[in-house]
Amino acid sequence: MKQKNIPEDVASLQAELVHLRKEKDREIKRLQKELNEEKLKTLANETMMDMAEKIYHIRIRKNSGAK
Repeated sequence: MKQKNIPEDVASLQAELVHLRKEKDREIKRLQKELNEEKLKTLANETMMDMAEKIYHIRIRKNSGAK
């Protein structure tokens, strides 16, 4: 197993922690953005299906009890 060099002075450890925290914050922001985009896509799809069912009187969604 490859061992990572661990800095022994406090300043280096703090700098490493700040760097790691920034990376995690960027990852969290990216994931939140992706989640919001997926929520918008889902809302758009649901709205489109509702409109199609209402305007064209067609069933788009599958019946949950059908086999």
